Amino acid sequence: MDLFTGQKDEIYARTFGILGDLLDNRASSRDAFVDLSTTLSRAFHGAMADSAEEWNRSRSSIVRRIPPEVLAHCALWLDFDDRVTASHICRHFRAVMLDAPTLWACVKITSSLSDDVGLHKVQSLLHRSAALPLEICFMRGASSSEIESCRPQFHRLRILELSGVPTPAVLEFPMPVLEIFIVSPGSQQQTPVQIPASWTGDGAPELRVLALPAFSLPDVLQPLRTVTHFSASMKLHPDAGQLFTYFPRLIALSLNDVTHDSLVPRGSPPPSLEALALTAVNDTAIDYTDHIEPYATHPLRRILLGSSLTLAPPLRIFTQTHERPWSMSIKLGLAELRTYGNGEDDDMECIVILGAIESGIIEWPLVWENTGAYFTRLVDLDISLAAFADLMWINPSMPRLRNLVIGVHDPDDEDEVEFPSWTDSSESVSLIASELRAISLVVTFDAEGGAMPEIDRLCLRWLEVALPDLLRNCVVYNGLLERISYSGPGTGNQNAFPIQLLREFAQNVFLDDIQVLDAENQSDQAVAT
Repeated sequence: MDLFTGQKDEIYARTFGILGDLLDNRASSRDAFVDLSTTLSRAFHGAMADSAEEWNRSRSSIVRRIPPEVLAHCALWLDFDDRVTASHICRHFRAVMLDAPTLWACVKITSSLSDDVGLHKVQSLLHRSAALPLEICFMRGASSSEIESCRPQFHRLRILELSGVPTPAVLEFPMPVLEIFIVSPGSQQQTPVQIPASWTGDGAPELRVLALPAFSLPDVLQPLRTVTHFSASMKLHPDAGQLFTYFPRLIALSLNDVTHDSLVPRGSPPPSLEALALTAVNDTAIDYTDHIEPYATHPLRRILLGSSLTLAPPLRIFTQTHERPWSMSIKLGLAELRTYGNGEDDDMECIVILGAIESGIIEWPLVWENTGAYFTRLVDLDISLAAFADLMWINPSMPRLRNLVIGVHDPDDEDEVEFPSWTDSSESVSLIASELRAISLVVTFDAEGGAMPEIDRLCLRWLEVALPDLLRNCVVYNGLLERISYSGPGTGNQNAFPIQLLREFAQNVFLDDIQVLDAENQSDQAVAT
């Protein structure tokens, strides 16, 4: 705590009085300095204790006016060490702390604590927490003595988090109120976490969340009916083919370290399943076609595929399981698909995110062969310029497309800006978008990311020359375009834009208006109509 000036003066006076006495009598010997440091330390601690006690006595009436319930609630904001410190401030604080078991119901052992200190902390907290449900978290490997101290209290475990694979015997004790079980993976995990057979049926009636590294399903084919969230690693090649049988009420499933031959869940997904996440091992791109086949007729609100080799299979799974309008965004190696819910009901939302997809490896003919019929419901398309140029070669039809955002995000897009590919080919390219009303060119690629210094000028040139040619000769749309907008790194400089050319452009393509936006798309810098 902070000391007042008078208290500090008292400490200094007492300490340096001792210092003066010692220096006068014994400063010539080594032992004298050892005694000096010991006496100084004792003097400081004594003076601090006296000052703190005086402070407590003078202000105890103020502290005691605070209801114990309020103090206990405020102490919940503190971590364990701060609560211990607070309990040493005064007897009133200590009484409040020790009389509030909720403050000690979380046992967290960090890697900085030795086994002996950790054991003492575990024993103290288990005693102080009375009979409340417990949260035990070992952020390092738990010693056998620590586990033995916890074991008699497993019946009141609500959350158990371990670092490293526990022995099967640790998990065999009854845990009737366990809700969350988490095991952090070790760097060199050699054995899977065995889900205890005793947890099946009604063995763990409150268990909701399982988060494991490499795992092994119970050898008894009985369900864990209460588990709703399961995440684990497929690193040691477990057989997860019957996972849906074990977890019939899953809401979210996440599997990482997936390979093309992983034994992922098969059969019909639970009706409750809403979210699926599959991530490839070491971000190696794989084909998820077989892995996601069970979800072909099961609408999911969220699908996450990390490092997918192809776009067609997940896009087909996504589009054929709903009948609502949808949007697609493809840029910077990421494809995101989203449906439009009814009103603002987020429960009707569905997202597909794909990792490690670049514009150059999207096989648009294959995509169109599998999902072309569903593009009749696409209303918003946000796509990188290079990917858009490739898409145009298959002459797609998107009759309900209203908003088209074309992005310049990487060197491939920059090359397409400078040398539009469709202008040098004898083959026809087209896009049927009868309801198209708005086109935006968004440039995020800048000099810091490796773009040419004149990237803004090149993009404006594309806007003035290539886009009109594209609209006249390649894009089929009915009626008037309502808006064309441009946003790039240099849009904060209004002098950089040829307003007259933009006006002529608007007249040539029969636009209602053209907008030039700043880099954050927050305000118009120039409008030509």
